[in-house]
Amino acid sequence: NRIRKDHDAKKFQRRMIKLMKKNGVVEGGRIGKKELYREMFKGQFLTYPLIGPAETSCIVMMEAQACGLIPISTGITALEETQQFGIKVPLSKYQEVLIEALNKEDVTDDYRKEMMKWAREKFNWDTIAQNWIKDLFN
Repeated sequence: NRIRKDHDAKKFQRRMIKLMKKNGVVEGGRIGKKELYREMFKGQFLTYPLIGPAETSCIVMMEAQACGLIPISTGITALEETQQFGIKVPLSKYQEVLIEALNKEDVTDDYRKEMMKWAREKFNWDTIAQNWIKDLFN
């Protein structure tokens, strides 16, 4: 569990852990990909309050959207393009928006299906490889 080593980040981390426990979120620890995907298909949200150094890509965001998890993130750096669905919110309002989202269950199946279809097409490894080839050799 890595997080920036500064006072504000630690304070945010403690607040989020307390909030997650209060709302029944369970820390799963380190698990393999198959088990991770099984859990992702059971869940409703991916919370990703990026506060650390810049991301260049965010595989967990790609996987989460493909599995139907509605992402809630700060929407910065790589998340600007990787996260096309869900909620992007500044860190200063993150806790408030997260609580609101956890207490609502009005996300439609159609929205999830649209998100999953988009993510599976956009982040398909064949598509990614073709884009790399095009970018590198054309």
